[in-house]
Amino acid sequence: MSKSASELGSPGSNCCSPELPAVTIRVVPYDAGAVPAGVNKFVILQFAQPDSTSVVLIEELTNHRYLEAPDEVETYIATFYALARLSADPAGSREMILAKITSYEPEIR
Repeated sequence: MSKSASELGSPGSNCCSPELPAVTIRVVPYDAGAVPAGVNKFVILQFAQPDSTSVVLIEELTNHRYLEAPDEVETYIATFYALARLSADPAGSREMILAKITSYEPEIR
């Protein structure tokens, strides 16, 4: 069941999932231009064990692959930080999401 904009709570609260307080949603605004990751989806897996190395999971349309080479992992870590710099803060991201939801609500009713 979807929630209306008014049901999502006040600005600054966790946007779409108050039951997941460890989740932060950050939106890269359209006016930020081209993003360094293009259309690639990736996850950086970092482990608590000190002797473990990070791994990058790349999700593709029909496949996925794991990267373990340190230089490749470092490229994705740098890309992650570049995306973080381009994105709005959590409160600004929430406002963008709420504005988009509100713009669709008349169509849904």
